[in-house]
Amino acid sequence: MPDKSSYLVVPFCSDEVESLLGESPQGKYLKRYLRDSGAKTCILEEEYVDKDFLIDFQKFYCRSFDHTGKFTQRLHFFKDIISSTKFKYSLLNDDGSFKGSYLGFVVIKPIKDENDQKFIGRTLLEPYHSNNLNRRRFLGKIYYANLFGFRLEINTLPFQAQDQGVSACATIALWAALHPLRTVFGIPGHSPAEITEISTSLPSPFRKFPSSGLTLEQMGTVSNASEK
Repeated sequence: MPDKSSYLVVPFCSDEVESLLGESPQGKYLKRYLRDSGAKTCILEEEYVDKDFLIDFQKFYCRSFDHTGKFTQRLHFFKDIISSTKFKYSLLNDDGSFKGSYLGFVVIKPIKDENDQKFIGRTLLEPYHSNNLNRRRFLGKIYYANLFGFRLEINTLPFQAQDQGVSACATIALWAALHPLRTVFGIPGHSPAEITEISTSLPSPFRKFPSSGLTLEQMGTVSNASEK
């Protein structure tokens, strides 16, 4: 069983969730989104290794003067009310009855924006339910998350906020668009920093990092590289 200090079980409306999601535009939107989705409980992984951020950390953030760690925090959200006692019981007895109420997760990066708000990392959340299926279609695929041995499932597409270190808006757009094609066409998966590197592999007057954005030609370079 994981050490109790490695996780935290709190109500969705708690100060801890409010603080972790922060007051960035993305954080505020996610709080409204999760509230509308019926989130009742949050289970926080205190130290989570996110592959995308680990690569970005190795390529850029570890060389900065800020004391940026390589670990992220991951917040799992559920529709059911789950107490710390109930979750501990589930861990001890391999009881995964709470898995059916899973809404997805949000990764919080250990880096901050110009307003001192933490960046929202890789996010996989249940899509909004639509009453008008004739006008709205959601694309998605099955993703899995491991929470202390429990395999959680979510059918969605990934999101994360852009940052000016390694991934401006076009980089994140490419990352999200190419993500589901990994399994469909067998193309390699790349972190935001790797996408920026690939896009600037041809001669360019712009530096790779910090990234100021991509040109249309650079976006095409990434798409062409994904075909190989």
